[in-house]
Amino acid sequence: MENSDILEYDVAIIGGGIGGLSAAKVLKEQHPDASIILCEKEDLVGQGTSRGDHNTNTAHTGAFYGADSLKGRSARKGFKFLKDYHDQKGLVRRDVGKIIAASQPGDEALIEKYFHQAIANGQRPESVHIVSGDELRAEHEPLLSQNVNSGLLLRDCFLFDADGVMREIARDLENVGVYVGVQHEVLDVQAVPQGWLVKTNLGEFIAKHLVNQAGTHADRIAKMTGGAKDWKIIPVMGSYFELDTPADVHHTIYEPTRRPPFLGVHIMPGKEGKPFMGPDVFFSPFRERLGEETKKRRMKDWITEPFANLIGFAGNGKNAFPNASFYMGMLGSAEGRAEVRKHFARKEFAQDVQRLVNPDLLPIHPNKIHYLRSGIRAQALDLVKGVILQDMDKEVVQNPHANGSIAIHDKMPGSPGFTASVGKAEWLVKEISEALKSSK
Repeated sequence: MENSDILEYDVAIIGGGIGGLSAAKVLKEQHPDASIILCEKEDLVGQGTSRGDHNTNTAHTGAFYGADSLKGRSARKGFKFLKDYHDQKGLVRRDVGKIIAASQPGDEALIEKYFHQAIANGQRPESVHIVSGDELRAEHEPLLSQNVNSGLLLRDCFLFDADGVMREIARDLENVGVYVGVQHEVLDVQAVPQGWLVKTNLGEFIAKHLVNQAGTHADRIAKMTGGAKDWKIIPVMGSYFELDTPADVHHTIYEPTRRPPFLGVHIMPGKEGKPFMGPDVFFSPFRERLGEETKKRRMKDWITEPFANLIGFAGNGKNAFPNASFYMGMLGSAEGRAEVRKHFARKEFAQDVQRLVNPDLLPIHPNKIHYLRSGIRAQALDLVKGVILQDMDKEVVQNPHANGSIAIHDKMPGSPGFTASVGKAEWLVKEISEALKSSK
């Protein structure tokens, strides 16, 4: 390095969503003397997948995640943190509870499975109940359809202000000396004897260790360090809707996840009493929503980006066009084709939602539904096995030029990222935390 004045940090975190903010929080709490920089390319933190109008703003209960899964363990810790953080900061949350409704053959077995998973993942036993459809309608959610035979009632679910949480964490980080660098777009990362040379649009610096929480761009950052040879990110768009008709929905009402990654529809309380519904899953030609990108697209980007994200190219001899294989597999299933149809046909989407709520009490007319928002979800594809990752995973890359210098890449930056938050961050940065301890 010719420039001796270049700034050096112990840790650089790329990505200022809830994942990056939580990683910075955990590392600073564990190592108060560590110098940390967080790079976020947007004008504010939390403008990607974590953004409030890109997700449901729901603290999940852990019921959907296996008892021995990283998702389940992380959600248990993260749920407690999120609840306590609201109390500590005086943030507004809405305790609404969740109902996972059984309305189709085979759903009862899933409900039983979710019951045990919720308990194993830390929910209070007295807050988790399998309830008959009649009791749910009479005692808890009058709007439920007669199609619902039974359901899992989870009392501890709550709605929250995602943007408010991230702003508070960012302020906390700045107060303890973390440099939160917005408008810092990472252009390249290079391994050097001092650690990782990070080049941004505002200059460059060196970090001993690197945490990649770049969301839908995670594989691109990983490639800069020599990683992401056997995995890649596939961006998938999830669209949400609002019903124009006000209704008193007491709970978040979900279907079982019958075939991941398709979630099934859900309906929940919305703003001004208008129910909020979603999602549908659709092909995403871009990794960010149109109009929200930091860099203005050039003409060629309108061609190359969709090709890369819809077709893809792995170059590893097996599954040479992984994105195309994923989407063709999606279209090859009845569930996948239904998701695509729902994106265009509001009538079909309305029929799915109507299966959960009583048409006499809350008719879901297609002409009363309008698109509310959509977010780009990061699906991680294993290029060796050709399957979508169902649990959290990470890649640790050793710096070939600096002994003990590592980069950690979040291979699955999607749901339940917000609920898991701090719990996931503790697991993700474990190797860096241990390296910082040994370097003292």
